[in-house]
This record gives sequence, C-alpha cells and structure tokens, in this order.
Amino acid sequence: MIAADLPPSSSVQRAKRSPQMAPMRRPAAVEPVKGESWLILADAGPLARALLHEAAALGVEASLASPGLAFAQLGPAHYSVSLADAQSSAALLRALPRMPRRVVHALCVTAATASASLDETALDRVYFSLLHLGQALSELDLEEPLQLLIATQRAYDVAGTLTEQPLHALAQGPALVMPRELPEVHTRLLDLADTSDAEAVARELLAELCSPGAERVVARRAGARYVQVIARCELPPPAASLPEQPVFLFTGGLGEIARSLAAHFAQLSGARIALLARTALPARRVWPELARGGADAQSKLLGELLALEARGVALTILRADVANAPQLKAAVAHAREQLGRIDVVIHAAGTIDDAPLAHKTRAAARR
Repeated sequence: MIAADLPPSSSVQRAKRSPQMAPMRRPAAVEPVKGESWLILADAGPLARALLHEAAALGVEASLASPGLAFAQLGPAHYSVSLADAQSSAALLRALPRMPRRVVHALCVTAATASASLDETALDRVYFSLLHLGQALSELDLEEPLQLLIATQRAYDVAGTLTEQPLHALAQGPALVMPRELPEVHTRLLDLADTSDAEAVARELLAELCSPGAERVVARRAGARYVQVIARCELPPPAASLPEQPVFLFTGGLGEIARSLAAHFAQLSGARIALLARTALPARRVWPELARGGADAQSKLLGELLALEARGVALTILRADVANAPQLKAAVAHAREQLGRIDVVIHAAGTIDDAPLAHKTRAAARR
C-alpha cells in the first residue's frame, strides 16, 4: 500500500513484525534412550532404508509405515497406511508394539511428491496425512512426550533460495496447531534444499529429531541452519504515488474485511472499486428494496454497497472463484475492460471453518 496516498485519517506504521529465517546453530543432539520406539512415515525406498539404518545405529527400534490403499501389516515393523483415511492412521498407532516416542514424517521429500500440482494425492501426503496423524494421537491418552519431525523441500524463501514447492508449506498448518491442542506433542518442520542424497538426508533428519530446543520451523541451506523467528522489520518507502481516480480490485470482495477496506479507500478522490467474489448478487435494480427488507446479512451487504455508490464511488461487482484460474483471468480482463486499468489489488479472499483438530473433517479442511 502506498502511504502517501492514504486518506488523512489513516495511521500508518513504518515498521511491522514478520516471520523471518535467521541463522542459528543446532544445539548438540541428545542421544535417544536405547530401545526407544520410533515411527517413520516414508515411501519404501532409499530414504526409508537410510532412516532405518541410522535409527538402528542409534540403538532404537523403528517401524516403517508406507503409503498404501489401506492399513495392513506388511512384515515385522513394516506397515502400509492409507493417507486419505483418518481411521487408517488410528489403526496404525493401535498396531504398533509400543507408542513411539519420536516420529519422522518424510512423505513430502520423496520423488513421488516432486510436483507442485494441487491434486488429492499430493494433499494427502503434505497435509491430510499430518491431520489424520494428529487426530489419531488425540484419541490416545499420551503419557509421555512425543517428538514429531516433518520434512519438506524448498517450501520457503531462505538465504536467497526461492520457493520451489509452495504446496509443501501446507504442512506448517498441522505442524503448528498440533502442539497447541496436544500438549504432549512437540513438532518441528525441517525444510531441505536438496534431497538427492538419501543417506545425508537421513542423517540430517535424525540429527534434527534428536536436537533439543523449541524451534518450530527450521531450514537447511548450503550447510547452514536457519530458524524461523518473528522479527521487527521496516517497511520500504513508497515506490510511487497512485494515479488520479485510482482503481482498486478486492478479492473476497463481498466479505466484511474487503467491504471495510473498500469503504476506507472510497475516501480517495475519484476512487473506483471492483469487488470480486464467488457470491451472485440480485439484479442491481432491486438492491434498494432488498436493503430495506430487514436486518439479514444480504440486506446489510446491499445497504453498504448502496452507501458506497451514494458517496460517488464507481462500483463494479465481479463474480469468480479465485481458486479457479480461468474464472479469475476472465474477471480481471472484464475489470480492465470496464475500468480501463487496475492500480491496486487487495487479496481478502478466504473462508473460515474453524474447529478443533480432532473434529476437523476433510471437507472443512479442504475449504
């Protein structure tokens, strides 16, 4: 946002706090107790074999759970689990000889997940497998702490390396929520740059798993370790001024956040506003009648839109789902056609369907 062009009533702070990755050395690892029970979630392959080998060298008893169509025991300490089925994760925990003290989730860093496509299989690996594990743990009476390490690859911009797998960042949701609802569970997310050397990756994962500390998000880049911190940062100076009669495009345009911001920026002289949303509105000619019809949500919405127009704001309503690329492209093209250009885009789209992790359904999480 351009501070110089904000309405006079605005109070703009030139500093904020934001997540940043800061260099931090890893504390010395604490050796696990001999005979301790571990669980490794990974595809059966080089990385899984390397993890099992390193775990055995530490003297712990590790079980392997690999993706499959359903839960099954494939052999001694080897299981298959359906990543799409919450009950499969629960069956896995019940079948283990002992509750694991440490869990490695390495489903994101195998060749099978080297895709940025938002398909259900990828979501199962990156997100729902963790959600279902958390739900399965919530059904148990955990008597001892449990360490959960989640491995991702290039999910974050760190030390000049760009994000290549933004889908992997979805793992941060369950990783951060789980300890808040399950106090016995400590999670850490480790973002790697290169996973081509299975033995090196296995050593790195287990070193982080056995490392003390409260870090939640850690990244490795070129041999250095970075930890996510919340730090103060200065906003850059305005790059330019808005033109006369600025055009604002809001996604989530009919939500309360976008409407409040639209009313705020309507104070700018000649401001033109395009509100983009999935919801279809009644024909413009019936807005005044419906706005007087009661205190329901639609009446309030239409009343606010009419108030914007009464202030001289040129208002354009666009219908599109921001998650649908063709719809969004068509809506933006229509906005440019109607308004001539777009000067500022404010992304305010989103759906809140809050619930405890234990009761979160796939459909609710998918939204």
